Amino acid sequence: MKADTGILPIGEFGSTSRNARIGGTYNKTYFNPALRDLVLHGNTDYWAVGAKGNWRMVEWGANWVRQNNGDLAFIPDSAGGPATVAVGFSYSKLNFGKFAAVVGFDDYMPFALSPFINPDFRTRYAVLGAEWHVSPSGYAYFESRLGDTTDAQGHGGYNAAALGFRYDFTWKTLHLQ
Repeated sequence: MKADTGILPIGEFGSTSRNARIGGTYNKTYFNPALRDLVLHGNTDYWAVGAKGNWRMVEWGANWVRQNNGDLAFIPDSAGGPATVAVGFSYSKLNFGKFAAVVGFDDYMPFALSPFINPDFRTRYAVLGAEWHVSPSGYAYFESRLGDTTDAQGHGGYNAAALGFRYDFTWKTLHLQ
């Protein structure tokens, strides 16, 4: 069973490049009884709401997601992961011509943890980055993740960084300048 609202424009303000959009979804799954009873301890459901927009030099977005019995990512024991998890994520991107600064925040908040999972378990981090748009279709980027994270077994988290290049293309467009 699934229900989606899609992305609904709140307002389009002509050529000034200002707009905002909101959307949401609900998804319920029905797994086979063995998986449901032994691992998940019930069927899963997810709901999410989000918004994004831009105004002049600023792009922004935020999401809030809540899931029940759906996290298969960490199962260090037979008790499974937390029954209910909420995830909040937000980002902003400031555009300065060919350069952009990216700032974000992610907070993964588990509820009702199993006694086998460390009570300090959480994933919380900030994202800081920069982009250099070398062409309309490609850009180089640097992004770092600076966190306050404790895994399900109580070990501290880590910080990470990425340096890369992204090129967007379609098969219908000639990419020569």
